[in-house]
Amino acid sequence: MKIKDFFIKILLAFIPSKTIRAKVMHKFRYKKADIQSMSELEYYNYIHKEYNIGEYSYISFTTVIKNKKQTKIGKFCSIGLGVYIGTSQHPHNLLTTHPICYCEEKNQKYGGKIAASDKTRVKVTEDMQLKPVIIGNDVFIGNNAILKDGITVGDGAIIGSGAVVTHDVPPYAIVAGVPAKIIKYRFSQDIIDKLLNLKWWNYPINFIENELPFDNIEKCIQILEKNRNLTNKGIWQ
Repeated sequence: MKIKDFFIKILLAFIPSKTIRAKVMHKFRYKKADIQSMSELEYYNYIHKEYNIGEYSYISFTTVIKNKKQTKIGKFCSIGLGVYIGTSQHPHNLLTTHPICYCEEKNQKYGGKIAASDKTRVKVTEDMQLKPVIIGNDVFIGNNAILKDGITVGDGAIIGSGAVVTHDVPPYAIVAGVPAKIIKYRFSQDIIDKLLNLKWWNYPINFIENELPFDNIEKCIQILEKNRNLTNKGIWQ
């Protein structure tokens, strides 16, 4: 154990607040092993500092999010184990797909300190750059799904386990497969339009918990429509 890690461990032992401990862990960028040892509350606070993620959404410690500050995840999202969000694209029309052809600095992680010279280096074009993923509200992503960079997943969508998503997913669509295709929609188009207009996720949490009959969509819509004055502006409205 490094000296810095030793002293941080000692410091954490004397901090009673789980929230503050999570902030300390975040500040010093703890490794996966340390993250796994967090309580659920500590981990929730950690990911909401580390990523651009909405209220009440959660991810697993095995989830990988590339471009994590630009990628956006809405409210009430459930993201399973081993999900990979924002896979990078490698060029396919050059001599090699390896980063050696466009790296500006020699980097050990590529199996040796290698990089093309100024003379041979290929300029990184816009289509080679990592693009953020936009995930709406109330989205469920099953275990081990892979989402290509630059795509948008609409509100209420479901992505099946192991799916490889290469294109945008419409709101309330259920997609699965490799590559992922639309299997069906969760509700009729009329209900989908009403839910997208009402944006239930922007209502106060105590109202959502106590007033909405979750198993009766039509009744939920009626209650939401009668209480539009309660909505609060969300980040991804």
